[in-house]
Amino acid sequence: MVDVCTYQKSKFKGLDAIVLENERVRAVILPEYGGKMVSFFDKEVEYEWLYQTQDSKLQVPPYGANFSDYNSSGFDELFSCLHLESRTNGEEALHGEVWMLPWEYKATYEGVALQVHSPEFPYSLSKNICLHSEGITIKYEAMNKSDEAFPFIWSPHALLKDDADTEIKVPGDMEKGMQQKEGETTNTDSDRPSLRAGATVNPSQRKPVESATVEKFRFTEPLEEGWCSLVQPNVNRKLTYRFPQKNVPYLSVKRTRGEHIALAPSTGVYDSDSAEKSDQVSFIPAQGVYTWTFNMEVKDHK
Repeated sequence: MVDVCTYQKSKFKGLDAIVLENERVRAVILPEYGGKMVSFFDKEVEYEWLYQTQDSKLQVPPYGANFSDYNSSGFDELFSCLHLESRTNGEEALHGEVWMLPWEYKATYEGVALQVHSPEFPYSLSKNICLHSEGITIKYEAMNKSDEAFPFIWSPHALLKDDADTEIKVPGDMEKGMQQKEGETTNTDSDRPSLRAGATVNPSQRKPVESATVEKFRFTEPLEEGWCSLVQPNVNRKLTYRFPQKNVPYLSVKRTRGEHIALAPSTGVYDSDSAEKSDQVSFIPAQGVYTWTFNMEVKDHK
């Protein structure tokens, strides 16, 4: 059951914003800045889940901008159009283009509907956002306007606040992975004590490192359960992502110590080699659509 949700136009750090709110949660979206969600606020405990920038103003990136040159905060849509590989570097091919494009939007009974059209490639991406009693549901549809299957990788680039007590939970079926740390890559069936299958990643399992150290981990086998969670013991709350593992079969984790964590379910695995493997990317059928849902649920941590 969907709770009654209010829809308001507002401003956020100098940009036009859409505010969706019910009795338990509030979300702020910037249509002109890639449909970016800049706030996901848990009213039950007065807690902001998304990492916030200290900048007083946000600048909308121009088309062709580098992702790393712009604000790292909130929840960006990463839609990797693999056709970009021939004209840009690997990092920008991964991030795609929808994060820098303005999205069309309109109010709906349940929340807001947004859509973006690629200026160069034959696809569009739409999302319908609605609030419910435990959080947010986003329904996605990627449309292929060409006569050939269209390869892509989608992932939510949502930066969640990290502190000394933050815990990560992952499904218990995940047996293979690869850890990357500061540009270092290691196969980790035995070298990943902090992310063993079904484990809770908590401070006692982490090696002490300096603040802002980047830790990356990617599971290389498809998921059998479509969820992952972040626990904040200081507010006794847990944020869980839920998604259809058939359509969103992969998961990676990136943590910048003391700043933010990105739990990144995705429709494929991207790197310079594996992105070309048909079993590690998703395809929008010719003249067809690819759909999936993404839920962000907040509850007490028990």
